[in-house]
Amino acid sequence: NQRVYLSSDGGNIWRGRLNGSEWEVLNDQLNFGSISLVRVIHRGAERRIFAATDERLMFYSDDEGATWETSTGFGTLSGSGERIIRTQVSDDSARTVYALIAERIPPSTSRVISLFKSVDMGTQFTRVVTLPQSVSVSQNAADLWCPQYGFAEPRIMMNYRTFRLDVTADTLVATGDLPDQPGGFAILTGHLEQNGNVLEYAYINENIYRSADGGITWEFKNNIAKSPFFKTSFSSSILTADKLFFGDIECHRSVNGGAGWVKFNDWFDYYQNMVSKLHADIPSVNALLD
Repeated sequence: NQRVYLSSDGGNIWRGRLNGSEWEVLNDQLNFGSISLVRVIHRGAERRIFAATDERLMFYSDDEGATWETSTGFGTLSGSGERIIRTQVSDDSARTVYALIAERIPPSTSRVISLFKSVDMGTQFTRVVTLPQSVSVSQNAADLWCPQYGFAEPRIMMNYRTFRLDVTADTLVATGDLPDQPGGFAILTGHLEQNGNVLEYAYINENIYRSADGGITWEFKNNIAKSPFFKTSFSSSILTADKLFFGDIECHRSVNGGAGWVKFNDWFDYYQNMVSKLHADIPSVNALLD
């Protein structure tokens, strides 16, 4: 519809035109908190704006933001450390929404990390599987990825271990281990090739890794010596294999799978050229098809 949708600091969702004009807020009556994903989901004649936070709530609207509903199925997430770690929307026929969530499953008081899914565009979620808890894991060391365009089974990382979700059986398949120490801040992203193969890229403890065989083996590419602004600050090109983007205070690009990085511009360059330079702080980098 020649519109672009985005979230801003403060918990608002905005709609504007592709040329950057006519911005309007769609949830002025609500504060969604720290929004980690905004997606317009199409399924046949259905069309929905879906928003997920990295806190404890998800929201959706079927009338362009005039009214909003709250997703259900994953409890209240009211305990210490309970929150949504990452949300992804699959490009399968159901437009399945997956969410990686830190939760406590009664009667246990121990925190675990579970994968939830929704097959009704984010209305109701159900728990698919709880990840193996062989060692203590922080929320920052877990992540979830699936491609926005084209179908591939979701990939999951916890500590240095990677998994693939068998979507037919709704079971986890262990794929491999990254050659890094457990813990630390971890991000998973990928690139779906035309032949259906998935190139996977991982960030752990400032190190960049690449896998071309479904996560079985991982090649160390470089130490980027930077910390991401958010989990959404590391991503891959949709069209070009091994083109990666990384955001901290400034935005960086790699064209060789993470082996080398080039900075777009210094943050202070923005004040001399606001039209073509990036402002400081890159909370998200998201490649979109035109």
